[in-house]
Amino acid sequence: MKIPKLVVPAVSALLLAAGSARAADWELWPDKTQMPPDDQTVGLPIVPTGENIVVTTETDSSWMFIDVHQTLEKDGQQYKAIQAFRDGEFEATVPVGKYLIGLIGTFYPPGTVDAMALAASWQLVSVELDGTTIAIDRSYLALRREFPFAGNDLAFYSVFPRFNTPGTHTYTQRFRPEAFFYVEYYDPVQGQVDPTPEFEGRRVLVPEQIGNPVDGEVVFKYTLTVVEESTAVPSSTWGQVKETQR
Repeated sequence: MKIPKLVVPAVSALLLAAGSARAADWELWPDKTQMPPDDQTVGLPIVPTGENIVVTTETDSSWMFIDVHQTLEKDGQQYKAIQAFRDGEFEATVPVGKYLIGLIGTFYPPGTVDAMALAASWQLVSVELDGTTIAIDRSYLALRREFPFAGNDLAFYSVFPRFNTPGTHTYTQRFRPEAFFYVEYYDPVQGQVDPTPEFEGRRVLVPEQIGNPVDGEVVFKYTLTVVEESTAVPSSTWGQVKETQR
């Protein structure tokens, strides 16, 4: 399973603004049907080591696609239970005025897994920007074809904030995952191998089983240092990093 976002390289020679930013100094990308132009975006980490696109293994120690050592039955067949991701707290330095891409969705080759249905099961229910909560629903789901790589389509929540003043800002994503049964696709081009072939790819994404706390919500919290464009790194480009090989 591929979970996309952008790489944020290290920042040097920063000239940071003093004090915390005001709560009104942010805005959301207004178009629910498409992403902002690539040159207006910058990525946020979605795993503690900072990667932006993760092809993860199914283990109980994974950050993404966590093996919870359960099975569920559907139509007389057993499905291996997987939790899509776990709670996380991150820090990043980003430029003023760039739309931020955190954990937004997933991508697959057409005709394999229904990426829109899978992303919908994550249920992004709200984002919080400098203490202000904004409700999110499935009307924010959209599809970008042939992205981030040729032969793949990205299903994503079109929720991209940006901060317009330097300083310290906070950004939180809240997911309320629900069960989703599907057959996983293991991409031979990337050398992926089904770790439990006895299930013939059958997987079910389950509500939160592992968390801190386990409360039915998976929360990504970001503390952001926002700096002027001239002192920040250039916008990053899409790349692929493997957390661990399947």
